[in-house]
Amino acid sequence: MKKLKQWVTKWKQEDKELVEELKKVEFEKSDVWALIIAALVTVIPVVLLVMGVFVLAAWFFFLR
Repeated sequence: MKKLKQWVTKWKQEDKELVEELKKVEFEKSDVWALIIAALVTVIPVVLLVMGVFVLAAWFFFLR
């Protein structure tokens, strides 16, 4: 149990350090757009895949 508490304390300290470093970073206007586009390119295929599975399951169970 003691090791777990030490690990959690260490993890929280590292998290605080990362948050402070992130606050120091200044993004340019083009960086924000690049981050938005990267997020969309990452998220949209997964959303389409999940929706496709639901549609396929609905078709298989109800319309077949």
